[in-house]
Amino acid sequence: MPVVERAPGNLALLRRLADLAQRRGDHDVALARLKRALEADPRDPRTYDQLASLELARGDAAAAEAALTQATELAGDNPAFHRRLSDVLMRRGDADGAYHWAQRMAEDFPASPAGAQQVGNLHFGAGRLEEAEAAFHEALERAEGTPAAVGIMHRLAEIANRRGDVAGAFGWAQRALTAAPTDAGAFNYLSGLHVTYGNLAAARAAAEQGLAASPSNVGLLRRLSEIALRIGDMAAALDCGRRATAANPADPNSHFQESTVLLAAGDMPAAARAATQALRLDPANANFAKRVAYLEAVTGASPVLVRSTISAHSNSARAAKILDTNLSSTVGVSIATPSQASTFKPMPPWVTACIRQTR
Repeated sequence: MPVVERAPGNLALLRRLADLAQRRGDHDVALARLKRALEADPRDPRTYDQLASLELARGDAAAAEAALTQATELAGDNPAFHRRLSDVLMRRGDADGAYHWAQRMAEDFPASPAGAQQVGNLHFGAGRLEEAEAAFHEALERAEGTPAAVGIMHRLAEIANRRGDVAGAFGWAQRALTAAPTDAGAFNYLSGLHVTYGNLAAARAAAEQGLAASPSNVGLLRRLSEIALRIGDMAAALDCGRRATAANPADPNSHFQESTVLLAAGDMPAAARAATQALRLDPANANFAKRVAYLEAVTGASPVLVRSTISAHSNSARAAKILDTNLSSTVGVSIATPSQASTFKPMPPWVTACIRQTR
């Protein structure tokens, strides 16, 4: 008898099984597990919170909002639910709602930096740099000496960078690293800043220094793979990319990075396999859908350019529904279903050429 049948009302077990299913990319099974958990206890806020994460992965922001609203009503003393609800509302285009929950978090939890940081994030996303900077400084005062300070310093670095203040950007990045000298994210941020300004040697050195402290950090491994690819070190790019997928096989971005390296190396079948795995894990990602559809066209995977193992039609169409103004998603639909191409935006010439080559 399956373990879940022996303990049908065990919420922790059901949530864990749902998490494992989601990590495999099996969202239908994950949803079924969480629904069983809610049947067992319809007032458990953690289950609603996990359901929101799953619905976002499925591309249903409205369902995610509904789940987080339930979680917040059941556990109003948890600021994380406020922040996540603010994020989802902004994603859905409800700026007023997003600001409401961010401000409420700042007022209800004055000792926490999270509320002011969320207000800053919203201002930053809207391009209001002065308001964002003020909010981040307020958040930093509350976060000084805590792990949260690193992310806030990175936001202040981004504001400086946006203003063209290169010295200020690097100053904040170095300050974050000084505050957290073993933090992988601090090394990765500094490395990324060096990449932005074309100093690949310094970028590589920063990422390698961080990796020495965190050998399995997928973000740093992906960063090193990206840098190696930029400088033409294909062996290192592929090695770091594969180490990233081995460190966390459930991370779709690592599979996508491996696909990028394999594509650059000209190994189209292997690139297609890696991209397909990324899309399995994140089926609502328009860029992943585009890559899979493109590689199916290049490799001639099937007469109608759709694999039996994963439907480029359904996933690309879903991506187009979520991001209906994003060309990358509509290109995916056009490749996957040529007969419906007129429904979507015209395919670029390079895509048309790829399709002709496979006929």
